[in-house]
Amino acid sequence: MLKQFVFIAVGIFSTTVNAASYLPLFNDIGFTDDIEQIASRPNAYECSDLYNAEAYCLDRPSYYGIDDLTLVVYSQLTSTAIEIGRTKPLSTIKNVELKAPLTLINYNSLLASLRRDGYVFSYLEVNGQHLDVLAGLQTLDRQTLDDQMFMLANSASYNAQRKYLMMDKATFSRAYQKGYRNIKQWRNIGEEGNPESEEDKLATFTVVDDTITILFEYPFMKPAKQ
Repeated sequence: MLKQFVFIAVGIFSTTVNAASYLPLFNDIGFTDDIEQIASRPNAYECSDLYNAEAYCLDRPSYYGIDDLTLVVYSQLTSTAIEIGRTKPLSTIKNVELKAPLTLINYNSLLASLRRDGYVFSYLEVNGQHLDVLAGLQTLDRQTLDDQMFMLANSASYNAQRKYLMMDKATFSRAYQKGYRNIKQWRNIGEEGNPESEEDKLATFTVVDDTITILFEYPFMKPAKQ
């Protein structure tokens, strides 16, 4: 059951790319949004002190059909505006975290939802053991790589500490076609200022203690572009 949710690495190289002018996280949240749009929602409250960063939390958002979700929206100052003779800071979304209680149902449901949203695995780490998918594609056929991913993910119970890096299909396709040989090399492209890389989309799925956290981000997006 879990395998069909998670570890199908084939068929990921033909897809469309989101336009840079619209950088969606969910149907109703995008990186182009002003943070005030989030703050004005009836289920939003400021939670900067809780997360030691400028942030708003949304209680019980309607995403992925799971109860007891919390969404943490982190903001960053991107520009200023003149408003009635004074300077007003304008902040946009930096990244978004989704948090859910750790249960087997939530674990499988969230991974299935990420797959439906077009995310594929690029890196897995479970109990200190890791597998770099980009590196694996250099030497292994895809079926063998799928089998190794499945074995690693199931080498421990679902509640064991773990981290999955999941790119959307367009991002993975670009990384593969440009010849990045491992996840570390791909991470370094942000330092090169490649405009195309600003569309790269990443979800980091972690299990720690009794919480599942998914961090959604455009890791190479420059604030001025937002």
